[in-house]
Amino acid sequence: MQATAQIAGAIMRTYWKKPVAIKRKPDATLVSEVDLRISNHLCQRIRKNYPSYGLLTEESFNQYLPSERWFIIDVLDCT
Repeated sequence: MQATAQIAGAIMRTYWKKPVAIKRKPDATLVSEVDLRISNHLCQRIRKNYPSYGLLTEESFNQYLPSERWFIIDVLDCT
């Protein structure tokens, strides 16, 4: 998981001090392209390495699985 977190950090650094596209989610809150890229990266890696775990994320509107173990992801807010 350390490598996964390091890649997420590298994604974030590529946007440092650059304009970022922001859009509204269905609940009218804001989300940036950085938030979505990092969330997608983390979810893909978790699904690959921990397929039986549930995922709860702010950006992907939660993927409920019948699971006793969960990853709860709140990407550093880039909006």
